[in-house]
Amino acid sequence: MIFARAVISLLITFSVGLSAAAGTSANDDKLYEKITLYVDKAATAYKKKDFDQAARYVERAHKVLPEYFESADETALKKIKPQYDRLKMAGQLLSKKGQTITEIADWPDPNSKKESDSNNPNKSDSNSDDSKKDNKETDSKMISFTKGVMPLLTKNCANCHKNRSLGQFSIASHATIMKGGKKGKDVIPGDVKKSRLVTLVEKNLMPPPGKGKKLTKKEIQLLKTWVEQGAKEDEREATSDGKGNFR
Repeated sequence: MIFARAVISLLITFSVGLSAAAGTSANDDKLYEKITLYVDKAATAYKKKDFDQAARYVERAHKVLPEYFESADETALKKIKPQYDRLKMAGQLLSKKGQTITEIADWPDPNSKKESDSNNPNKSDSNSDDSKKDNKETDSKMISFTKGVMPLLTKNCANCHKNRSLGQFSIASHATIMKGGKKGKDVIPGDVKKSRLVTLVEKNLMPPPGKGKKLTKKEIQLLKTWVEQGAKEDEREATSDGKGNFR
């Protein structure tokens, strides 16, 4: 009953959120509708005391959330917040009913790292020299796509963008990375600010919350430097087949 009453009150909030979020993308809208559908079905199943079914719908919604967070801007995040709150509440209530619920993805907070540093000035100061040194070392040499960028992306992004291609973006090769995804090119050679891939990792939206470890400052700087240097693929070394024919 608590869940059902909460759903009714939150539905009122949704109507306000929809008008405020008219600027969201078509893909975000589809993901939003999918999440909303799963939460509604979970609420219906819970009301019927079918807790197993309710848990299954909650788990489905949890799986869609990271993809939504990955591309969501401030408007899209404002739109999904009521549904996020419903999901969190549903997970808590179903856990009390003996259901095993995966922990919901953390709410994206691009400013969390900045706030953490400001609250710990001594820590920030002690790391500043090392950070500058790392950046200087990274900037001073050409970044290898094969030895630097690809291992970095594979370690952090392969589950969603190599084994699968969420958002139609794949890191399987240099060519697929440069091709981009649903929203167009994600890497613009020489332009860090317009490269969506860099923006997402800087805002801690990729890897999505709950789906992977955030990139370190050094790793982000390596990626940025590679883009600044033209986002090039390594030149292939000339090899011989033993008969004087090079390839």
